[in-house]
Amino acid sequence: SSDDSTMEDVAPACPRVVTPVEWENNIESLSLVRMDDKGLVQDHVFFAFAQMTGVALTSVDKAGPWKDRMCGEKGLSCRHCQGRILIKGKPSGRWFPTSATNLGQTTTMNSIVKHASNCPHA
Repeated sequence: SSDDSTMEDVAPACPRVVTPVEWENNIESLSLVRMDDKGLVQDHVFFAFAQMTGVALTSVDKAGPWKDRMCGEKGLSCRHCQGRILIKGKPSGRWFPTSATNLGQTTTMNSIVKHASNCPHA
């Protein structure tokens, strides 16, 4: 006979959904992750996103890959440097992915993780 008294019935973790209203009203102060989210992703990804905050695309951002994008589009910014530093002459610390798929791409994720690990203002 097996002893089930040591087994816990634990509900699987669910990611928190940030509603458009929350995002719009709290874009710069909204924490993108919370401790409950930690088990959902690898540690380095959790750490990197804990260093980010929400941001809206401005006319200052409309250069390079974002030159054809609309002001006000939502993105991510390093909470330490606000994405206003240059690395090898290129802006670093702000991302404006066009979709969840784009955000999850290796190049985007690597860029966020690398910046979070190396931001001179952190």
